[in-house]
Amino acid sequence: MLKPVARLPHWAAAQGLQVQQDSQTQLHVQRPGQDIRVETEAIDVVRFIAAARQRAWDLLMAQAFLDLVDVPTTLPALLSLLRPGGLFYCPITFDGGTVFQPEIDPELDVAI
Repeated sequence: MLKPVARLPHWAAAQGLQVQQDSQTQLHVQRPGQDIRVETEAIDVVRFIAAARQRAWDLLMAQAFLDLVDVPTTLPALLSLLRPGGLFYCPITFDGGTVFQPEIDPELDVAI
């Protein structure tokens, strides 16, 4: 299981939010007029979509994810989990280097 980002509770407290760590994967921050719950989970996307249908989400985030799945199938299923006006944030960050592992054909890897 993933733990909420270690810096988030400190940042939220510095912004004047009350911070409560509900569990290793859940963080609750609030102040008058705002009630935010952060829940992190490492799970197979197919299992997540099936389990998440029981809820409506305000925000779904996935880092460097869409290049790993069948977008025509997976993206509509994920977007259907959002509340009206909900957001899907899925950046692809590339560090300038691609590494293929395990290395099978070094010359082909270089050519790619």
